[in-house]
Amino acid sequence: MLDFEFSNEETKRMRFFKCIMLLTAAFSISGCVSVSSLPQSAVQADFNREKEGKTGWAKWEDAMHISGVDMRTAYMAAKSGLGNAGFIVKKGSFNSGCVIGEHGITAEDWNIVAGVYLRPDQTGVLVKLIVEGSKDLGFEGDTTAANWVELIFGGMREYILQESLITNPNRKIFN
Repeated sequence: MLDFEFSNEETKRMRFFKCIMLLTAAFSISGCVSVSSLPQSAVQADFNREKEGKTGWAKWEDAMHISGVDMRTAYMAAKSGLGNAGFIVKKGSFNSGCVIGEHGITAEDWNIVAGVYLRPDQTGVLVKLIVEGSKDLGFEGDTTAANWVELIFGGMREYILQESLITNPNRKIFN
């Protein structure tokens, strides 16, 4: 029978290696963001327009009002906006007024999820966008996700101007 004995120094190295592996796994798991971390319907989303910009460690929020469109057009624009920004729609429901997508890993981000929430009003549709990235170990949190808001809203604008029945795209419909 083989009997291995480790020196005191080898035991310390093995314990150190196990500790590093455990800490790496803990950081990897704790930083992940998922579709379930976002509100699951427009009713759960906060449409307060004063709550915009970077609102958390790796979270950005923004809102816009689209005049003269119906909920169906806004819903299709939300799906298109996420798609144009490279997101895969993971959850979408016209009845709940939300579309949620996931981007996955990029060179700068571990994982990004975004939710587009829609609420009709008398003159159009109010849109709330929440983008959340995985938390990294940086000092300021995720600093790349602010561009995701612009990309998604830009895709929504493009869809509405090209695919909707709005005949005068020069009027101010996005504000």
